[in-house]
Amino acid sequence: MLQVVNELINSGVTSETPFNEKVRLRGLNLSLLMSSKLVIASIFVGMDSRPFVWNLIILVPILLLPVWLNHKGQISAARYFTVPTICVWLIHAATGFGPAMGLENYLYVVLVGVLVLETDTRWRYTNVIMIALGLIFVKLYNTYGTPYYSAPSLSRYFYIANIIITCLFIALICRSMLNDTHTEQRAMTEKKRKLAESNALRDKLFSMIAHDIKSPLHSLQDMLYALESGLMSKTDQKVLINELRQKTDVSSKTLSSLLDWASLHYRQQTSAIGKKETIFDLYEVTDHLAILYDDMLRKKQITLENEIHPGSTIYADKEQVLFILRNLIGNAVKYSETDGSARISLSAEKDNNNTNITIKDNGIGMGAGQVDTLFTTDHKRSATGTIGEKGTGLGLIFCNEFVTQHGGTMNVVSELGKGTEITFTIPHKQ
Repeated sequence: MLQVVNELINSGVTSETPFNEKVRLRGLNLSLLMSSKLVIASIFVGMDSRPFVWNLIILVPILLLPVWLNHKGQISAARYFTVPTICVWLIHAATGFGPAMGLENYLYVVLVGVLVLETDTRWRYTNVIMIALGLIFVKLYNTYGTPYYSAPSLSRYFYIANIIITCLFIALICRSMLNDTHTEQRAMTEKKRKLAESNALRDKLFSMIAHDIKSPLHSLQDMLYALESGLMSKTDQKVLINELRQKTDVSSKTLSSLLDWASLHYRQQTSAIGKKETIFDLYEVTDHLAILYDDMLRKKQITLENEIHPGSTIYADKEQVLFILRNLIGNAVKYSETDGSARISLSAEKDNNNTNITIKDNGIGMGAGQVDTLFTTDHKRSATGTIGEKGTGLGLIFCNEFVTQHGGTMNVVSELGKGTEITFTIPHKQ
């Protein structure tokens, strides 16, 4: 019974409903339910008059009509009926019993509550007009008219039952409001936490940009001035040019990572649907990336084995998955030896809940300390590759972020001198 009453009070309320609108809907539903409860009670005290009883029986569904409309999501339509139905009940109480039972005083309180809860100014003014007309009629009738029925004498048990039911309704709505308040507080706390993390990441990124782009640019300027002076030997010039190439490569990779990350974030935040998830063939994507890294694979004598079966599909944001795979394959190539023994394998397995995608290499590997700091921005610096390749360390941070946005996880297993295995999961969509 309590569950039914609770559902009636929460008619029209969903998890997406704004907090203020939840308060208004619950308040209006409560007002209508309590008015219906009073009608039902009046049926029992007026049993000696059949016309009066039948009028009240007809009045109950009229009062519950706005609650039903709220339940069906017809919030605007419910607004049309809320005040008129209560005013009809007010007029019926006044013409039936007059002021003797005090029913109109209770309904005055209900109508004032409806006005307080109404958030739309236009509807508030409309309600004021309807309520004013109803009150004028009641006052005139109580002054000049005669009630149809004499007020019955009610036992104290009737009043006690009425008070208990009213308190029960109020307790239910208070509980719902407290639950919503706690939910809103938890959501706000989570938003603050994410904002703090975002600000921390932003600060770290700016720090990295200052070091990994600004500092090399100053070095480039000094080198160019040295070349321009004409005082260097050809051997020194070749060394300097090689350093110039390395520094520009690092700056280019840093900018590329930042621009890719910023582009994907901007598209996600400005899109009405967030991530642009589609079904695509994972084998085709990885096969394309293998071609992309073909020159570097041949240069370092690395064998890339794509063990993903053709036709293996996945539902995810294709651009984000491409970003993740490109960075993970790039790292595997970067830290693989050049003696012809290097192997990189790509595989994908599906279980009941996820698609598990693994990139495994037999390169130089990492120690436990390095693995623990892969996804943090603290003191982030990328280790040098086997032929001197440099990076920023940002790629894995962004990869982990995109995997988390999909609801997945990223797991790294690595041993120094034996290689690295990275597995990330993409949950299946129901």
